[in-house]
Amino acid sequence: MLVQYEEQKIVFLPALPDEWKDGMAEGVKAPGNITLNFKWKEKRVTEINLKSPIDAKLVILYNGMEEEIVLNAGSSYQKTLI
Repeated sequence: MLVQYEEQKIVFLPALPDEWKDGMAEGVKAPGNITLNFKWKEKRVTEINLKSPIDAKLVILYNGMEEEIVLNAGSSYQKTLI
């Protein structure tokens, strides 16, 4: 599983198969029509891009980290991780 969503939380790579240690996903939709694009290497998220057509406050979880973000309608959130 690439993404899990529950109660304003987006969890990236909660159950990634061992065979998919590197990859990317584009155009994944979360509730609220939020578009998720992300990449991973060695089963760790390396890039995140979120776009929202509505105002949204949510929490993202990736690589053992938790971050609260606010998206304004029409805005995007980008993060590159090492």
